[in-house]
Amino acid sequence: MPTQIRTPSLDTATRLLWLSVLGSPMIWAAHLQIVYSLVQVARKTKHYAPLYATTVICCLLVLTCGYASLRHWRRRPCQPETLESSSSAGVAGFMSAIGIAGSVFFAITVLATGLAVYFFKANWG
Repeated sequence: MPTQIRTPSLDTATRLLWLSVLGSPMIWAAHLQIVYSLVQVARKTKHYAPLYATTVICCLLVLTCGYASLRHWRRRPCQPETLESSSSAGVAGFMSAIGIAGSVFFAITVLATGLAVYFFKANWG
């Protein structure tokens, strides 16, 4: 008789928390790849709007990840006994803080990349 391996099921709040923590760096990486693939087309056609639109959309998506972490942070219980590092509430609070800080960092990074596209487009060709 084969043994079954049980994996712990994640509730919706935990999945959303993981998505908010890991979403910001994934969106930043996607932004870099999309802008890199559009630069040659933008340089030849002199239409830079897709580059700017990609930056705005990715920045809004990163901030949405931060908002999800902020909502989870505000809903967590604030009793001292739930803030221990071994409790699941303590881990969720830590992940919420990492999600908020990461989204702020990656939003600034996405905007900096977009500003570089805006200011250095005159030197492309």
